[in-house]
Amino acid sequence: MRKKNIIVLVILLVIGFASITSTLVIRGNLRVGINDKDFDVYFSKAIENSIENKKLIKDDTHISFTKDMSLKGETYELEYDVTNGSRNYDADIKINCTESNEYIRVENEFDESKVLEATKTRRGVLRIEVVKPYNGSEEETKNIEITCTIVGSALERDILATDTPADKVRDIATELLSKVNDPNITYYLDGSTTEMFQFNQLATTQLEETIDYRYIGPNPYNYIKFNDEVWRIIGVFNENGEQRIKIIRDSPLANKLAWNNTKVNEWTTSSLNKYLNGEYLESLTEDAKKQIGKSTYYLGATKLYMNLKYSDYYDFERGIEVVSSDRSINTYNFFGLMYPSDYIYTFALGVDNLCHNDGYNCANSNSRINSWLYPKDSNEWLLSPVSRSDRTMSAFLIRGGSIDYSIFNPVTDAYSVRPVVFLKSETQLIAGDGSKGNPYIIK
Repeated sequence: MRKKNIIVLVILLVIGFASITSTLVIRGNLRVGINDKDFDVYFSKAIENSIENKKLIKDDTHISFTKDMSLKGETYELEYDVTNGSRNYDADIKINCTESNEYIRVENEFDESKVLEATKTRRGVLRIEVVKPYNGSEEETKNIEITCTIVGSALERDILATDTPADKVRDIATELLSKVNDPNITYYLDGSTTEMFQFNQLATTQLEETIDYRYIGPNPYNYIKFNDEVWRIIGVFNENGEQRIKIIRDSPLANKLAWNNTKVNEWTTSSLNKYLNGEYLESLTEDAKKQIGKSTYYLGATKLYMNLKYSDYYDFERGIEVVSSDRSINTYNFFGLMYPSDYIYTFALGVDNLCHNDGYNCANSNSRINSWLYPKDSNEWLLSPVSRSDRTMSAFLIRGGSIDYSIFNPVTDAYSVRPVVFLKSETQLIAGDGSKGNPYIIK
Protein backbone atom coordinates (compact mmCIF):
# COMPACT_ATOMS: atom_id res chain seq x y z
CA MET A 1 0.00 0.00 0.00
CA ARG A 2 1.30 3.46 -0.88
CA LYS A 3 2.62 5.63 1.92
CA LYS A 4 0.40 8.56 2.80
CA ASN A 5 1.27 12.21 2.21
CA ILE A 6 4.78 11.72 0.93
CA ILE A 7 6.90 13.99 -1.19
CA VAL A 8 8.44 12.15 -4.13
CA LEU A 9 11.65 13.88 -5.22
CA VAL A 10 12.69 13.17 -8.78
CA ILE A 11 16.34 14.23 -8.78
CA LEU A 12 18.36 14.76 -11.94
CA LEU A 13 21.89 16.08 -12.35
CA VAL A 14 23.01 16.70 -15.91
CA ILE A 15 26.34 17.78 -17.36
CA GLY A 16 26.09 19.86 -20.50
CA PHE A 17 28.77 21.37 -22.71
CA ALA A 18 29.11 24.88 -24.00
CA SER A 19 30.44 25.28 -27.51
CA ILE A 20 34.20 25.15 -27.90
CA THR A 21 35.70 28.15 -29.65
CA SER A 22 39.38 28.92 -29.85
CA THR A 23 42.17 29.74 -32.21
CA LEU A 24 44.88 27.40 -33.33
CA VAL A 25 47.97 27.31 -31.14
CA ILE A 26 51.43 26.98 -32.63
CA ARG A 27 54.12 25.41 -30.43
CA GLY A 28 57.40 25.26 -32.38
CA ASN A 29 56.76 22.90 -35.27
CA LEU A 30 53.70 21.38 -33.60
CA ARG A 31 50.35 22.65 -34.81
CA VAL A 32 47.66 21.94 -32.25
CA GLY A 33 44.08 22.30 -33.42
CA ILE A 34 40.77 22.26 -31.61
CA ASN A 35 39.71 18.70 -30.75
CA ASP A 36 36.27 18.82 -29.19
CA LYS A 37 36.34 15.05 -28.66
CA ASP A 38 39.03 15.60 -26.05
CA PHE A 39 36.82 17.89 -23.96
CA ASP A 40 35.24 15.41 -21.61
CA VAL A 41 33.61 16.41 -18.32
CA TYR A 42 31.82 13.60 -16.48
CA PHE A 43 30.55 12.31 -13.14
CA SER A 44 33.13 10.00 -11.59
CA LYS A 45 31.51 9.28 -8.21
CA ALA A 46 28.15 9.54 -6.40
CA ILE A 47 27.88 9.27 -2.61
CA GLU A 48 24.41 9.02 -1.11
CA ASN A 49 24.15 9.83 2.60
CA SER A 50 27.85 8.97 3.04
CA ILE A 51 27.62 5.69 1.10
CA GLU A 52 28.99 5.41 -2.44
CA ASN A 53 26.27 4.37 -4.88
CA LYS A 54 27.51 3.81 -8.44
CA LYS A 55 24.02 2.94 -9.65
CA LEU A 56 23.00 6.59 -9.39
CA ILE A 57 25.29 7.44 -12.30
CA LYS A 58 23.27 6.40 -15.32
CA ASP A 59 25.94 7.45 -17.79
CA ASP A 60 28.89 9.83 -17.92
CA THR A 61 26.74 12.95 -17.73
CA HIS A 62 23.58 11.93 -15.86
CA ILE A 63 22.77 11.21 -12.23
CA SER A 64 19.08 10.44 -11.70
CA PHE A 65 16.96 8.78 -9.04
CA THR A 66 13.77 9.07 -7.02
CA LYS A 67 13.60 9.72 -3.28
CA ASP A 68 10.60 9.60 -0.91
CA MET A 69 10.55 12.08 1.98
CA SER A 70 7.71 12.89 4.36
CA LEU A 71 8.80 14.30 7.74
CA LYS A 72 9.66 17.89 8.53
CA GLY A 73 13.41 18.18 9.06
CA GLU A 74 14.14 15.02 7.07
CA THR A 75 17.29 15.50 5.01
CA TYR A 76 19.00 13.97 2.04
CA GLU A 77 22.58 14.54 0.95
CA LEU A 78 24.22 13.65 -2.34
CA GLU A 79 27.93 14.15 -2.90
CA TYR A 80 29.09 13.99 -6.48
CA ASP A 81 32.48 14.20 -8.16
CA VAL A 82 32.87 16.08 -11.44
CA THR A 83 36.01 15.15 -13.38
CA ASN A 84 37.59 16.94 -16.31
CA GLY A 85 38.95 14.07 -18.37
CA SER A 86 40.53 16.35 -20.96
CA ARG A 87 44.25 16.93 -21.35
CA ASN A 88 43.91 19.84 -23.79
CA TYR A 89 41.33 21.92 -21.94
CA ASP A 90 40.52 23.28 -18.53
CA ALA A 91 36.82 23.66 -17.78
CA ASP A 92 34.86 26.65 -16.55
CA ILE A 93 32.05 25.01 -14.56
CA LYS A 94 28.71 26.67 -13.81
CA ILE A 95 25.85 25.00 -11.97
CA ASN A 96 22.17 25.94 -11.78
CA CYS A 97 19.81 23.95 -9.53
CA THR A 98 16.07 24.01 -8.94
CA GLU A 99 15.29 26.62 -6.29
CA SER A 100 13.78 25.88 -2.89
CA ASN A 101 10.00 25.97 -2.54
CA GLU A 102 7.42 25.84 0.25
CA TYR A 103 8.04 22.12 0.84
CA ILE A 104 11.80 21.66 0.48
CA ARG A 105 15.02 23.56 0.86
CA VAL A 106 17.60 22.92 -1.86
CA GLU A 107 21.26 23.77 -1.31
CA ASN A 108 24.10 22.96 -3.68
CA GLU A 109 27.76 23.52 -2.90
CA PHE A 110 30.26 23.52 -5.74
CA ASP A 111 33.23 25.82 -6.11
CA GLU A 112 32.68 27.81 -9.30
CA SER A 113 35.29 30.46 -8.44
CA LYS A 114 38.12 28.71 -10.25
CA VAL A 115 38.45 26.56 -13.33
CA LEU A 116 38.44 22.79 -13.12
CA GLU A 117 41.86 22.01 -14.48
CA ALA A 118 42.48 19.27 -17.01
CA THR A 119 42.44 15.73 -15.50
CA LYS A 120 41.30 17.07 -12.09
CA THR A 121 38.22 16.25 -9.99
CA ARG A 122 36.07 18.48 -7.81
CA ARG A 123 33.35 17.43 -5.37
CA GLY A 124 29.94 19.02 -5.07
CA VAL A 125 27.25 18.47 -2.43
CA LEU A 126 23.50 18.64 -2.99
CA ARG A 127 21.42 18.90 0.21
CA ILE A 128 17.66 18.68 0.42
CA GLU A 129 15.57 19.22 3.55
CA VAL A 130 11.81 18.94 4.08
CA VAL A 131 10.62 22.24 5.56
CA LYS A 132 6.91 21.59 5.23
CA PRO A 133 5.31 18.14 5.01
CA TYR A 134 2.82 17.63 2.24
CA ASN A 135 -0.70 17.41 3.67
CA GLY A 136 -2.73 16.26 0.72
CA SER A 137 -5.45 13.62 0.80
CA GLU A 138 -4.59 10.17 2.15
CA GLU A 139 -3.59 8.59 -1.15
CA GLU A 140 -1.89 11.63 -2.70
CA THR A 141 1.79 12.26 -3.20
CA LYS A 142 3.61 15.42 -4.12
CA ASN A 143 6.02 15.04 -7.02
CA ILE A 144 8.84 17.56 -7.06
CA GLU A 145 11.49 17.46 -9.76
CA ILE A 146 14.91 18.75 -8.78
CA THR A 147 17.30 19.40 -11.63
CA CYS A 148 20.88 20.61 -11.45
CA THR A 149 22.44 21.52 -14.77
CA ILE A 150 26.23 21.58 -14.83
CA VAL A 151 27.68 23.35 -17.84
CA GLY A 152 31.33 23.02 -18.72
CA SER A 153 33.00 25.47 -21.08
CA ALA A 154 36.37 24.59 -22.58
CA LEU A 155 39.37 26.81 -21.91
CA GLU A 156 42.38 25.97 -24.03
CA ARG A 157 45.63 25.18 -22.22
CA ASP A 158 49.15 26.16 -23.21
CA ILE A 159 50.49 22.67 -22.44
CA LEU A 160 48.93 19.24 -22.20
CA ALA A 161 48.09 17.89 -18.76
CA THR A 162 50.00 14.74 -17.85
CA ASP A 163 48.07 13.42 -14.83
CA THR A 164 45.62 10.53 -15.11
CA PRO A 165 41.98 11.57 -14.57
CA ALA A 166 39.60 9.69 -12.29
CA ASP A 167 37.99 6.63 -13.84
CA LYS A 168 34.66 6.99 -15.53
CA VAL A 169 31.82 5.08 -13.93
CA ARG A 170 30.52 2.84 -16.68
CA ASP A 171 28.23 -0.07 -15.95
CA ILE A 172 29.80 -2.91 -17.90
CA ALA A 173 26.49 -4.56 -18.82
CA THR A 174 25.18 -1.30 -20.28
CA GLU A 175 28.43 -0.79 -22.15
CA LEU A 176 28.31 -4.29 -23.68
CA LEU A 177 24.64 -4.03 -24.57
CA SER A 178 25.27 -0.73 -26.36
CA LYS A 179 27.36 -2.67 -28.89
CA VAL A 180 24.97 -5.58 -29.50
CA ASN A 181 24.33 -6.42 -33.14
CA ASP A 182 21.02 -5.50 -34.75
CA PRO A 183 18.46 -8.19 -33.75
CA ASN A 184 17.35 -8.47 -37.38
CA ILE A 185 20.71 -9.90 -38.42
CA THR A 186 20.28 -13.57 -39.27
CA TYR A 187 23.77 -14.38 -40.52
CA TYR A 188 26.88 -14.11 -38.37
CA LEU A 189 29.17 -12.52 -40.95
CA ASP A 190 26.62 -9.78 -41.70
CA GLY A 191 27.13 -8.37 -38.21
CA SER A 192 30.04 -7.25 -36.08
CA THR A 193 31.62 -10.61 -35.29
CA THR A 194 33.46 -9.23 -32.26
CA GLU A 195 30.28 -8.19 -30.41
CA MET A 196 27.22 -9.95 -28.93
CA PHE A 197 24.17 -11.16 -30.82
CA GLN A 198 20.61 -11.18 -29.51
CA PHE A 199 18.61 -14.39 -29.00
CA ASN A 200 14.92 -14.42 -28.11
CA GLN A 201 14.06 -17.32 -25.82
CA LEU A 202 10.64 -18.88 -25.34
CA ALA A 203 9.38 -19.61 -21.85
CA THR A 204 10.37 -22.89 -20.21
CA THR A 205 8.82 -24.62 -17.22
CA GLN A 206 11.24 -22.76 -14.90
CA LEU A 207 11.93 -19.53 -16.73
CA GLU A 208 9.69 -17.01 -18.44
CA GLU A 209 10.24 -15.70 -21.95
CA THR A 210 13.42 -13.68 -22.09
CA ILE A 211 16.20 -12.27 -24.27
CA ASP A 212 19.81 -13.43 -24.07
CA TYR A 213 22.83 -11.63 -25.48
CA ARG A 214 25.70 -13.94 -26.38
CA TYR A 215 29.15 -13.92 -27.93
CA ILE A 216 29.43 -16.41 -30.78
CA GLY A 217 31.98 -17.48 -33.37
CA PRO A 218 35.72 -18.03 -33.08
CA ASN A 219 37.14 -14.79 -31.71
CA PRO A 220 34.76 -12.23 -30.20
CA TYR A 221 35.96 -9.34 -28.09
CA ASN A 222 34.89 -10.91 -24.79
CA TYR A 223 38.16 -11.10 -22.86
CA ILE A 224 37.95 -9.82 -19.30
CA LYS A 225 40.42 -9.58 -16.44
CA PHE A 226 39.04 -11.27 -13.33
CA ASN A 227 40.86 -12.62 -10.29
CA ASP A 228 44.14 -11.50 -11.93
CA GLU A 229 43.43 -14.05 -14.67
CA VAL A 230 42.02 -14.05 -18.19
CA TRP A 231 38.33 -14.97 -18.34
CA ARG A 232 35.77 -14.74 -21.15
CA ILE A 233 32.25 -13.30 -21.19
CA ILE A 234 29.58 -15.81 -22.23
CA GLY A 235 26.93 -13.12 -22.44
CA VAL A 236 24.45 -10.90 -20.65
CA PHE A 237 21.37 -12.50 -19.09
CA ASN A 238 18.32 -11.08 -17.37
CA GLU A 239 17.81 -12.20 -13.79
CA ASN A 240 14.95 -10.67 -11.83
CA GLY A 241 15.08 -7.52 -13.92
CA GLU A 242 18.85 -7.08 -13.66
CA GLN A 243 21.26 -7.58 -16.55
CA ARG A 244 23.93 -9.99 -15.27
CA ILE A 245 27.19 -10.79 -17.03
CA LYS A 246 28.16 -14.45 -17.09
CA ILE A 247 31.88 -15.21 -17.35
CA ILE A 248 33.95 -18.39 -17.72
CA ARG A 249 37.61 -19.01 -17.01
CA ASP A 250 39.53 -19.00 -20.27
CA SER A 251 41.66 -21.99 -19.35
CA PRO A 252 40.72 -25.03 -17.26
CA LEU A 253 41.75 -25.34 -13.64
CA ALA A 254 45.17 -26.84 -13.17
CA ASN A 255 43.85 -30.19 -11.93
CA LYS A 256 41.20 -32.34 -13.55
CA LEU A 257 38.30 -32.98 -11.18
CA ALA A 258 35.38 -35.37 -10.75
CA TRP A 259 31.87 -33.95 -11.13
CA ASN A 260 31.13 -35.83 -7.92
CA ASN A 261 33.24 -38.17 -5.81
CA THR A 262 30.27 -40.55 -5.45
CA LYS A 263 28.26 -42.02 -8.33
CA VAL A 264 25.31 -39.66 -7.85
CA ASN A 265 24.46 -36.93 -10.38
CA GLU A 266 23.02 -34.41 -7.90
CA TRP A 267 24.86 -31.10 -8.40
CA THR A 268 23.86 -29.41 -5.14
CA THR A 269 25.63 -32.06 -3.07
CA SER A 270 28.40 -32.87 -5.54
CA SER A 271 32.05 -32.62 -4.60
CA LEU A 272 32.74 -30.25 -7.50
CA ASN A 273 30.01 -27.83 -6.45
CA LYS A 274 31.29 -27.89 -2.88
CA TYR A 275 34.84 -27.27 -4.05
CA LEU A 276 33.97 -24.39 -6.38
CA ASN A 277 31.79 -22.65 -3.80
CA GLY A 278 34.11 -23.43 -0.91
CA GLU A 279 37.85 -23.73 -1.27
CA TYR A 280 37.99 -22.23 -4.75
CA LEU A 281 35.77 -19.28 -3.83
CA GLU A 282 37.92 -18.55 -0.80
CA SER A 283 41.06 -18.60 -2.95
CA LEU A 284 39.91 -15.60 -5.02
CA THR A 285 41.46 -12.19 -4.59
CA GLU A 286 39.54 -9.82 -2.33
CA ASP A 287 38.64 -7.64 -5.32
CA ALA A 288 37.28 -10.65 -7.23
CA LYS A 289 35.09 -11.67 -4.29
CA LYS A 290 33.50 -8.21 -4.30
CA GLN A 291 32.76 -8.36 -8.03
CA ILE A 292 30.64 -11.53 -8.11
CA GLY A 293 27.21 -12.45 -6.82
CA LYS A 294 25.06 -15.50 -6.44
CA SER A 295 22.80 -16.51 -9.29
CA THR A 296 20.28 -19.22 -10.17
CA TYR A 297 21.72 -22.24 -11.95
CA TYR A 298 19.15 -24.51 -13.58
CA LEU A 299 19.54 -28.26 -13.15
CA GLY A 300 16.92 -29.68 -15.49
CA ALA A 301 17.91 -32.99 -17.11
CA THR A 302 17.09 -35.17 -20.11
CA LYS A 303 17.32 -38.83 -21.10
CA LEU A 304 18.40 -37.90 -24.64
CA TYR A 305 21.83 -37.19 -26.00
CA MET A 306 21.42 -37.51 -29.78
CA ASN A 307 19.58 -35.22 -32.22
CA LEU A 308 19.39 -32.30 -29.81
CA LYS A 309 19.61 -28.77 -31.22
CA TYR A 310 20.30 -25.46 -29.48
CA SER A 311 16.70 -24.87 -28.35
CA ASP A 312 16.34 -28.45 -27.05
CA TYR A 313 19.32 -27.98 -24.76
CA TYR A 314 18.09 -24.60 -23.55
CA ASP A 315 14.62 -25.98 -22.83
CA PHE A 316 15.60 -29.10 -20.86
CA GLU A 317 18.24 -27.24 -18.81
CA ARG A 318 15.55 -24.89 -17.54
CA GLY A 319 12.94 -27.62 -17.30
CA ILE A 320 11.82 -29.77 -14.39
CA GLU A 321 12.67 -33.25 -15.65
CA VAL A 322 15.02 -35.02 -13.24
CA VAL A 323 15.96 -38.64 -12.67
CA SER A 324 14.14 -38.88 -9.32
CA SER A 325 12.12 -36.73 -6.94
CA ASP A 326 15.09 -36.21 -4.63
CA ARG A 327 16.99 -34.32 -7.36
CA SER A 328 17.08 -30.50 -7.44
CA ILE A 329 15.81 -28.52 -10.43
CA ASN A 330 17.88 -25.43 -9.62
CA THR A 331 20.33 -24.00 -7.13
CA TYR A 332 21.40 -20.52 -6.02
CA ASN A 333 25.11 -20.06 -5.59
CA PHE A 334 28.24 -18.29 -6.81
CA PHE A 335 30.02 -20.78 -9.07
CA GLY A 336 28.75 -23.34 -11.51
CA LEU A 337 29.70 -24.76 -14.91
CA MET A 338 28.53 -23.78 -18.37
CA TYR A 339 25.39 -25.34 -19.79
CA PRO A 340 25.42 -27.45 -22.94
CA SER A 341 23.46 -24.63 -24.59
CA ASP A 342 26.18 -22.07 -23.76
CA TYR A 343 28.54 -24.06 -25.98
CA ILE A 344 26.00 -24.83 -28.72
CA TYR A 345 24.87 -21.19 -29.08
CA THR A 346 28.40 -20.17 -30.05
CA PHE A 347 27.73 -21.94 -33.38
CA ALA A 348 24.59 -19.90 -34.12
CA LEU A 349 23.72 -17.81 -37.18
CA GLY A 350 25.80 -19.82 -39.61
CA VAL A 351 29.01 -20.21 -37.61
CA ASP A 352 28.48 -23.99 -37.85
CA ASN A 353 25.00 -25.27 -38.67
CA LEU A 354 25.79 -28.91 -37.92
CA CYS A 355 26.97 -28.20 -34.37
CA HIS A 356 24.16 -25.71 -33.75
CA ASN A 357 21.47 -28.21 -34.74
CA ASP A 358 23.03 -31.48 -33.54
CA GLY A 359 25.37 -31.09 -30.60
CA TYR A 360 26.11 -34.82 -30.39
CA ASN A 361 27.47 -34.93 -33.95
CA CYS A 362 29.47 -31.73 -33.65
CA ALA A 363 32.72 -33.73 -33.58
CA ASN A 364 32.04 -34.64 -37.21
CA SER A 365 32.24 -31.02 -38.31
CA ASN A 366 35.54 -29.58 -39.47
CA SER A 367 34.25 -26.15 -38.38
CA ARG A 368 33.68 -27.12 -34.74
CA ILE A 369 36.84 -25.22 -33.74
CA ASN A 370 35.05 -22.01 -34.80
CA SER A 371 33.54 -21.78 -31.33
CA TRP A 372 35.44 -19.60 -28.88
CA LEU A 373 34.26 -22.07 -26.21
CA TYR A 374 35.76 -25.07 -28.00
CA PRO A 375 37.43 -26.99 -25.15
CA LYS A 376 41.14 -26.82 -24.60
CA ASP A 377 41.14 -30.45 -23.47
CA SER A 378 39.50 -33.59 -24.84
CA ASN A 379 36.85 -33.89 -22.11
CA GLU A 380 35.24 -31.08 -20.10
CA TRP A 381 32.43 -31.27 -17.54
CA LEU A 382 29.18 -29.37 -18.07
CA LEU A 383 26.52 -28.50 -15.49
CA SER A 384 23.55 -30.59 -16.63
CA PRO A 385 22.79 -34.04 -15.18
CA VAL A 386 21.11 -36.94 -17.00
CA SER A 387 17.60 -38.21 -16.21
CA ARG A 388 17.84 -41.82 -17.42
CA SER A 389 17.01 -44.18 -14.56
CA ASP A 390 19.94 -46.42 -15.53
CA ARG A 391 22.33 -43.45 -15.64
CA THR A 392 21.93 -41.87 -12.22
CA MET A 393 25.72 -41.54 -12.18
CA SER A 394 25.93 -39.56 -15.45
CA ALA A 395 26.26 -35.89 -16.39
CA PHE A 396 26.84 -34.04 -19.65
CA LEU A 397 30.28 -33.15 -20.92
CA ILE A 398 32.03 -31.93 -24.06
CA ARG A 399 33.90 -34.83 -25.61
CA GLY A 400 35.98 -34.21 -28.75
CA GLY A 401 33.90 -31.13 -29.50
CA SER A 402 30.53 -32.92 -29.17
CA ILE A 403 27.94 -32.73 -26.40
CA ASP A 404 27.70 -36.17 -24.84
CA TYR A 405 27.07 -37.74 -21.49
CA SER A 406 29.08 -40.23 -19.58
CA ILE A 407 27.33 -43.51 -20.36
CA PHE A 408 30.36 -45.60 -19.54
CA ASN A 409 32.27 -42.95 -17.60
CA PRO A 410 30.49 -41.88 -14.39
CA VAL A 411 30.62 -38.50 -12.65
CA THR A 412 33.48 -39.83 -10.53
CA ASP A 413 35.82 -39.58 -13.52
CA ALA A 414 38.18 -36.59 -13.52
CA TYR A 415 37.86 -34.18 -16.48
CA SER A 416 38.68 -30.56 -17.22
CA VAL A 417 36.77 -27.86 -15.34
CA ARG A 418 36.23 -24.23 -16.32
CA PRO A 419 34.33 -22.39 -13.56
CA VAL A 420 31.45 -20.07 -14.43
CA VAL A 421 30.24 -17.14 -12.33
CA PHE A 422 28.01 -14.05 -12.66
CA LEU A 423 29.29 -10.54 -12.01
CA LYS A 424 27.27 -8.25 -9.76
CA SER A 425 25.00 -5.97 -11.74
CA GLU A 426 26.76 -2.87 -10.41
CA THR A 427 30.19 -4.00 -11.66
CA GLN A 428 31.89 -1.10 -13.40
CA LEU A 429 34.03 -1.03 -16.53
CA ILE A 430 37.12 1.14 -16.27
CA ALA A 431 39.22 0.18 -19.31
CA GLY A 432 39.68 -2.16 -22.25
CA ASP A 433 37.82 -3.06 -25.43
CA GLY A 434 37.47 -6.82 -24.84
CA SER A 435 40.13 -7.87 -27.31
CA LYS A 436 42.76 -10.40 -26.29
CA GLY A 437 45.45 -7.74 -26.10
CA ASN A 438 43.21 -5.23 -24.31
CA PRO A 439 40.76 -7.14 -22.08
CA TYR A 440 37.99 -5.45 -20.16
CA ILE A 441 39.13 -4.19 -16.76
CA ILE A 442 36.47 -4.00 -14.06
CA LYS A 443 36.06 -2.81 -10.51
